[in-house]
Amino acid sequence: ILTLRQLLSNEKARILHVIKTEKPHSIYELAKKLGRGFKSVNDDVKLLERFGFIELIEGKTKNRKTYQPVVVVDYITIHLYT
Repeated sequence: ILTLRQLLSNEKARILHVIKTEKPHSIYELAKKLGRGFKSVNDDVKLLERFGFIELIEGKTKNRKTYQPVVVVDYITIHLYT
């Protein structure tokens, strides 16, 4: 339940919205658009990637690798059973 709560936070929804609507070219650019630190955004992005909400497309800028986050789901359905 804790992981589900972390995954469904308002901040993660905001990240998905910004990725979908503003299409940042890197995690660094995403962090700037969100007004948050790179490390915390990177941690959130990795969690979203692990659960299949986004993919990171590898690219290159000068001599550095970049990873462009891309939303790969249109909707989610959650079934809770008791």
